Amino acid sequence: MADEMNIKIKTYTPLWSGGVAKDCDRLHETSIVGSLRFWYEVICRGLGISVCDITSDDNRCMLDAEKYNEGIKKGKTVDDILDEQGICAVCRIFGCGGWKRRFQFRVVNAPLVTFSFVSLNQENKGWLGRIFNGNKAFFGDIGFDLCFYGRDSEFIKSQLLMVFSFIELFGGLGAKMQHGFGQIHLLEPACDERLIMNQMKQLLNKGAALSENSIEHDYSLSNLVTMDCDINKEGLKSFIEKNSSNKEGYIPCVFDLKYEANDKDGKFFGFRRWLKENKDWQESADVSQPKELDLLLGPSSQNVKDDEQRLAGRVFFSMPYKRADGQGYRLRVFAFAPPGLCVKDKHIDVKELADILKDYLEYIFGGNVNIVEKRYGSDLVKKVMGGE
Repeated sequence: MADEMNIKIKTYTPLWSGGVAKDCDRLHETSIVGSLRFWYEVICRGLGISVCDITSDDNRCMLDAEKYNEGIKKGKTVDDILDEQGICAVCRIFGCGGWKRRFQFRVVNAPLVTFSFVSLNQENKGWLGRIFNGNKAFFGDIGFDLCFYGRDSEFIKSQLLMVFSFIELFGGLGAKMQHGFGQIHLLEPACDERLIMNQMKQLLNKGAALSENSIEHDYSLSNLVTMDCDINKEGLKSFIEKNSSNKEGYIPCVFDLKYEANDKDGKFFGFRRWLKENKDWQESADVSQPKELDLLLGPSSQNVKDDEQRLAGRVFFSMPYKRADGQGYRLRVFAFAPPGLCVKDKHIDVKELADILKDYLEYIFGGNVNIVEKRYGSDLVKKVMGGE
C-alpha cells in the first residue's frame, strides 16, 4: 500500500519554474524536485556524507541492473547491493541511471500571478523587461502530493519533510533563487529546527557512506550562512525617493541590490561594485583563472565567452516582501563561502562572509536594517554531531 504525504506552503516571494520556452507556464514538478535534490545534497555534504556529481560522466551514480538482479537472487538486501555499487545517499532517494526516484510528486494547486520588476538601473530595465515584465509566476498557497512505494517509505517521507523544513529556515525553493524567487513558509505539516536535527541524525544512523571531500564542496551546509533582515520605511527611503515613476510603490528589486545602480547624487548600489571599491576585491578577465569576485559572485558577463565558462554565484538576495505586521519589509540573504576564497592571502570563511554581507546591507539601508536571525549551517551540524 502506498504511503502518502501532503505538503502545503505559503509563498513569501513567487516561485519560478520555467518550461522549454523559458516561460513560467506551469509549476513543473521536475523543477521543484530538482530544488529538493540540490538542498539534500547540501545537507549531506555538510554532514560529511558522500555525494556524487550527477553532471559528471566520471563521478555520477549508475546502477548495474544485471548485478542488482543477481544480488537479489542470492538473497542480498537492497541496501547491501546499493552499497556494493556505490549508490550515494542522495541518489537512493532521488534516483540515478538504472534506479528510479523513490517517490512520486504532484502539484495540486499553484495560483499564477503576473509580475514585473522595477529597477533604478537603466541597463537592468531593458533586459528585465524582455525577460520578466508581463510574465507570470506562482504565488499564494501551493499544495504538493507525494506518494511513496516499497521499502523505506517512512524514512524517505521524513527526509523530504526535513528538506522542505530546511528550505524554509535556510534557503529557497524552485528555480532562479538568484533572482529573489522561492521564499516559502511551510503551512502543513508544521516544522522546526528540532525536526530537522532529528532527521539529520536518522540520515547519519542510516549508515550512509562518508567522505571528507564532501564537506569542502562549494555548496555545503558547513559553509552556508542565512540572514533574515527587517527593513523599515526609512531604510527604503533612498530607493523610494529616487524612483520617479512610482515613489510610494517602489521596493528595491534584487537586481539593484546585487548589480550596479546609481542615484542622482552618485551613490551606487550593487554588491559586486561595492566589494571592488570598498573592500578592494579583484576580478579576472580570464575566466579560467578566477579571482575572489569571480569565485563568490560568478565571472562578469562581459568576460564570459560561452556557457561552459559560466560560474554560478554563491550569494542570493531574496525579493523584499512585506512583513505580516505591515511594519516594513523582510529580506533574506543566504550565501555559500567557497572553500578556497582568499583576499590578499587572507582566507574568507563563512563567518567573515556574513560580516561582509552585514556591512553591505548597512551601506545600502543605513542603520534601518535589523538582522533578526542569522543561521550558520555549521552550527546545525555541530548540534547534530554533538547529540543535542
